[in-house]
Amino acid sequence: MVAHRLLVVSSTRADLGYLRFAIRELKEDPRFDVVVVATCMHLASSLGKTIREFAHVGIVVDEEVEATVGIAPVQAAPRSCG
Repeated sequence: MVAHRLLVVSSTRADLGYLRFAIRELKEDPRFDVVVVATCMHLASSLGKTIREFAHVGIVVDEEVEATVGIAPVQAAPRSCG
């Protein structure tokens, strides 16, 4: 059976709270190859470096993507993309 690859991106503790249940279920299902990416607030020391929360809820982060934090949202996306 070919697995469907799914990308799950979490940028805040709030969305991780909702996503964690779906991530766990999908990772247990052999039909899906789930890749978990943490970004934004999860990686920012000034915002609590909440990436540790993944381990607390039993989820392994596959990739970390740095994003610019602390500037206006309209400027953050272009700067984060390089």
